[in-house]
Amino acid sequence: MARPLSLAGWLLAGLFLAWLAVAQLPGRSLFDLDRPGLSPARWIWPEGPRDRRSPLAFWAVADFAVTAPRRAVTLEVIADEEYVAYLDGRRVGFGRFSAQRGLDAWTLAEGLEVGSHRLLIEVRSGRGAGGLLARLVADDGEVLAASGEAWRIERRAEAGVLAGWLPVETPEGKGVTLSWGPPVVGRWQDLGVRSPRPAWPLATAEGFRLPVRARLVGEAESWRQRGETATPIDLREPVPGVIFDFGAVVSGVLHLELGGGENVRCALAFLSDRPSDPFTSDGVGEGALVRPVVPVPGNRRWQAAEAVSFRYVTVLGAIGGATAWLEPAAADGEEAEAKGPLGLSGPRLRTPIEDEIRRELQRFPGLTGAEEL
Repeated sequence: MARPLSLAGWLLAGLFLAWLAVAQLPGRSLFDLDRPGLSPARWIWPEGPRDRRSPLAFWAVADFAVTAPRRAVTLEVIADEEYVAYLDGRRVGFGRFSAQRGLDAWTLAEGLEVGSHRLLIEVRSGRGAGGLLARLVADDGEVLAASGEAWRIERRAEAGVLAGWLPVETPEGKGVTLSWGPPVVGRWQDLGVRSPRPAWPLATAEGFRLPVRARLVGEAESWRQRGETATPIDLREPVPGVIFDFGAVVSGVLHLELGGGENVRCALAFLSDRPSDPFTSDGVGEGALVRPVVPVPGNRRWQAAEAVSFRYVTVLGAIGGATAWLEPAAADGEEAEAKGPLGLSGPRLRTPIEDEIRRELQRFPGLTGAEEL
């Protein structure tokens, strides 16, 4: 016959249940233990109300000092949904979240000189929620910067912040960083670090490729050649979108500049091998990669977080025109869309940002099909 638990046994069981309950709170992992490979980095996000129906883009900033020259440094980083990382204003790398691939590792072979430095990571989420995990490691193993509550959140883009000369201030109730805790936490797995790759500096202007023609969404075949105009931008009235044609299938990183000033919060980019127009018989999104375009407020420029292959780009949303260019690069085969059971792709789910774009497009008179987007 089993003996009943003693008072000490019940006490231990109660303590275990209490610990298990606390471990589920935001900022806690199940075991709340550092993973040696990522210590002391924490998953972070902006503090404050989180509206999962609205897109969000911000800068996470860390200032740090180097007391002795470093021959090389490596940034280990992952963000849900995507990121673009800069060190002292220089782009280091970028990527999209995938639980299967682990953290990206970008090595800056030039190293760092003695003095103050700034690590800035642009984080974007089409659903307004997510996380960032990052740390900067010197060649001797010293951790120079690691994501945590000491980082500051910048919700508006200012050139001086990116370049590193403008101090990052934290007004009361703004710019505060929330720590979700060390890995593993929430829906994020215990992620490994990929093999390091060289830092990816931004190409010079001469290295970019421009589309050969463009037209407004809903204008049928009224293409505007590059010789006639550089692509519609800063039009007097918002337009439902712009379609760009690069003339042939190209591989690389898409860059956009959206017109419309502060009113542009988000758009959608459909990358495909054929033109996609939701208001013609062509339809939109069939076989296309769909990417949310969420610029940091105050910055109309946006770049994709991966290199892919495409010919046409449809930028959809209530925008004041747009400009597009391509940074040539080999498409990353690891960025393929996730497959379902038996290797089959499931139907594409509508995201909150798509619902927002659909509501914006319904304001345009004469456009049919916006409700079906």
